[in-house]
Amino acid sequence: MKNPIWRFPTTFEGGGIGFNDGGTQLFKDDSIQSLAREVCQNSIDARIKDSSEPAIVEFKLFKIKNNEFPGFEKFASVLNDEIKHCKSFYKNNETALHYYQSALKTLLNDEILCLRISDFNTTGLTVSGEHKNSNWSNLVVHSGTNDKNPEDGGSFGLGKNAMYACSKFGALYFSTNTEENIKRSECVAKLSYYYDELGNIIHGLGFYGNYKDEKSDEGDMPINDICHLDKDFHERENRIGTDVYILGFEMPNDSLFDELIEDYSEFEKNIASALIDNYFVSILENKLVVKINNIELNKDNLFDMFENIYATDPKLFNDNTKDYLQIMKEDATVYPISIMHPNANDAELRLVLNPEFHNRVAMIKNTGMKIFDKGNFPQITIFSGILILRTKEVNGYFKTMENPAHDDWILERIKADKAAKHRYESMLSQIREIMKKLAEQNAPESIDVAGLGEYLPDDIDEGTDDNKKETLNDDYAEKLEVIERKQIPLDQKIFSNEEGTEESVSGSGEPDASGEYEANYGDGHSNKTDDGNITSNNSSEGKGSLNISKGKLIRNVSKRCFYNNETNLYTLFITSPEKINDCKINIQLSGEQSNFDSEVDFAKINSGIFRKKQLKITNNGINIGKIERNEKVEIVFKLKNENNYAMEVEVYEN
Repeated sequence: MKNPIWRFPTTFEGGGIGFNDGGTQLFKDDSIQSLAREVCQNSIDARIKDSSEPAIVEFKLFKIKNNEFPGFEKFASVLNDEIKHCKSFYKNNETALHYYQSALKTLLNDEILCLRISDFNTTGLTVSGEHKNSNWSNLVVHSGTNDKNPEDGGSFGLGKNAMYACSKFGALYFSTNTEENIKRSECVAKLSYYYDELGNIIHGLGFYGNYKDEKSDEGDMPINDICHLDKDFHERENRIGTDVYILGFEMPNDSLFDELIEDYSEFEKNIASALIDNYFVSILENKLVVKINNIELNKDNLFDMFENIYATDPKLFNDNTKDYLQIMKEDATVYPISIMHPNANDAELRLVLNPEFHNRVAMIKNTGMKIFDKGNFPQITIFSGILILRTKEVNGYFKTMENPAHDDWILERIKADKAAKHRYESMLSQIREIMKKLAEQNAPESIDVAGLGEYLPDDIDEGTDDNKKETLNDDYAEKLEVIERKQIPLDQKIFSNEEGTEESVSGSGEPDASGEYEANYGDGHSNKTDDGNITSNNSSEGKGSLNISKGKLIRNVSKRCFYNNETNLYTLFITSPEKINDCKINIQLSGEQSNFDSEVDFAKINSGIFRKKQLKITNNGINIGKIERNEKVEIVFKLKNENNYAMEVEVYEN
């Protein structure tokens, strides 16, 4: 058999992959969560059709000697070339240089940590269609391609980048044994382009297979055998399925094998929590079983595993998961929902009233994977719910609305379909109607204000309709109490005085039915602007200053801010009409004649599963990072002076 080699082709006059490749960077912020979410989706999609057996996914850590790394010497040479390129071309940005220096250091270690991800009761990576449109070529060779059935989970062919994001080399080894009795394997490295000794551009996307030379332009030439990197793994010889090896696996916090905590390692807890967050329906309906090292997560032990991990580290879970598991554990009533056609019953809803719940409905695909937590329902009562799409037709329809991260439905993605908004609104209307009936049956738990909840619509388009106006019927409006909005007097101190004490200031805002206050804030314009660039402003007599770093002010940003008088936390929702590459939020407290800088104690982001983390605060500005166009971002923050203030919120790009 011919010895495999690395092939990094020359692009001649063409371009190459840059270091900040968007596909991989999409999953960098929360790589372990993304890994668990994306991998299991692919395995469920590949589950043998009409089988009563669940897809089985195994995550197994192991180590190899550095000389066992595929094409060790050539790959080390390529990393050295990348380092030389970075020193010449990235003189103002050392991130790429540090990345490749760290990769080379890891490669030269005596042992390299790897993660094997294997699935069983699946079809394997079918190769029919060869280079044009096979499952093998779509996963291994191409990028951003996908031709899955409507009932399947994946839509964009980008999920594999979650695996690349977990490798210190950006290198994966793919291996499969298919229903067609074909065995294949190939290693792929996603590096950045560089120049060779002749000045040619080397693409940076390398393949380790049966190629004739290192710069061959021939088609895909994989190895005609399975991968044997994990010497303790022998099941693939006779079992159909796929293995993906993440070379140089990067553990959370860059640690290796952490000490066991309550019988779960740090790695095992991170994977298990991500799976429970996103696949609790798949697991409980026996569509998915997961093995993490020597631990198995299945329908019989899911609740126990959740309680075990939650007791020691609740922050690993989405805030709403506890509610959803309680609903599933109680075997709540199932209500039919019709979306595509009247009386179709193509979705089902479980809805439970509970004063400790978070007023969210989990939107679940028919594969059992959660897409997102739907909020903005009228505050008729305290509830949580689970909506599951059940038919292939409705699942395929909503699949076209998914964003690339698979954590939202965006109506704008199918603007040509005039029925889309009607169907979406109809689905939400049915949920509201069920919610209303339950509230009427459980009147003591209702917190509606004289039926006002019926007149407060939820946010149909999740931030895409910034000009929406809401009105109240006169009969209800005249019953509402008018609360005077107070502002901070110009001569009143709001922060620590010379003795270190704090003076309180009356807050403003109106409480909603849940006891939260929607804060009052201005239109987002700074006191002084210079063609959209924010400049510093100092109030008179030094009694408040507004020291803001210069940046492009982003106008027409949709903003809503709520204050919880029990926790003293503000929740800010923003949606920008344009993409912001490096977003920063500045919050000022409104005075009678000028604004005052706030003192932010801490802030965190709660948007999607990829963006749940504490945020950096610089000069009392909250650093968000990249925001996509029309992305709904949820920020929770707390001021050092715990009062409810009238405030202005500015959003700008550094």
